[in-house]
Amino acid sequence: MNNQDLIARNIVSDYRSRLYERFLRLYEEPLYYLFKASSKGYFFMSRSRDYRIGIIYRDGETKDLVTSSSLGRDVIITNYYIDYKGDLLAYYYSKGGRDVGRLEIIDVESGEHVDAIDGSIHGIVFLNRERYYYVKFYRSERCPDGVQAPCDRVFIRESGRDEMIFGEGVGTSYFISLKSSSDRSKALINVMYGWRSSTIYYGDLMRPETWSKIYGGDHLYYPIDYVNNCVIVRAYDRDGLGRILCVGNIVKEIVSESNEYMSSAAVLNDKLITVYIDADQYFEKLRFYDLNGNMIGSYVPENPSSINIYVDQSVENELLIELTSFLQRYKVIKISSDLNVSVIKESRVHKDFEVEHGYASSYDGTRIHYFIIKRKGLDPREIVLYGYGGFGIALTPNYYIWAIPLIDDGMALVVTNLRGGSEHGEK
Repeated sequence: MNNQDLIARNIVSDYRSRLYERFLRLYEEPLYYLFKASSKGYFFMSRSRDYRIGIIYRDGETKDLVTSSSLGRDVIITNYYIDYKGDLLAYYYSKGGRDVGRLEIIDVESGEHVDAIDGSIHGIVFLNRERYYYVKFYRSERCPDGVQAPCDRVFIRESGRDEMIFGEGVGTSYFISLKSSSDRSKALINVMYGWRSSTIYYGDLMRPETWSKIYGGDHLYYPIDYVNNCVIVRAYDRDGLGRILCVGNIVKEIVSESNEYMSSAAVLNDKLITVYIDADQYFEKLRFYDLNGNMIGSYVPENPSSINIYVDQSVENELLIELTSFLQRYKVIKISSDLNVSVIKESRVHKDFEVEHGYASSYDGTRIHYFIIKRKGLDPREIVLYGYGGFGIALTPNYYIWAIPLIDDGMALVVTNLRGGSEHGEK
């Protein structure tokens, strides 16, 4: 192992000076991501020499709303939230990647400053222009109810005043997520203990005193939306491969567990959009179901890809999804209520690259899947071998920007799916 490491270091050292300018050009290509739909249009983030938040209006006009360079030196914008109409924008940023940052809220059209909060803030849910919920993460100091950090608490903010409304007594290392249902009638809360278990609470969005436990405890569960008098839940109990439940007066299974791992899911009006990892070739694909659990369609990307659902509820009868692959950095698609798929924005495709896959045997005979990415028609003499197995992270296709010049120069990138990821579920 040490000898192979030394060989690799020598190869990289020889390339260092020649690769720098090529890497710089690649990293300066804008990356567009985190798209969210509103009645106004499509909000997004982009990253190049700085971080930006912008909007693509429904007539096609594009406008920058915030840039990190305007906020100061070494500022990183990490996340943002919008109200359902797209009138208000809340963005969270920190300086130099610090743990504690600042949330700023502005009017989208005028750019007028509306409000600001310091701290580790997430889970913004707008009620109106003057009132909103937020979750505050306490990293080192105790929570307001005296629980030792780390811990989360939910607050309502109105006209600059804050009141804690949820989380009292929730223990150390439990983390809270908050969102509203797509019809804005219900609050959906998830209280998670690491990556081990979670408990779902819900109630009237405008009345926090009604928020109560409805499901969960021993496994991981994720609330998606509130539809037809039940909370749609993504559940990882049983064999840990994922299924969809309707939790109401009774618990009803909508989509049962399959032999493939369900990595994500969303509600699109009266349909379920689910993401599965292919059990043989380890790319992600979409399956469409009605709310009775009948499969009504599917979508397989043209190139082996990973699929990221930005927001697991539809807005304006559409759902936005990002694809990334070994050949393309990003491709943002829109799925409409009739399940038609169209492209909103995409980066260039490396059409001179090709992807192969296969299996190797581990020392104990276990089959280990791998991808090979190389230039078409070449038989590479050198490879860069990469693998990771742990924390339930699946190595589905990704755009390894650092490998592009190496592949261009005739090397091959080999990505292995080691044990410890979620390619085949928890078990």
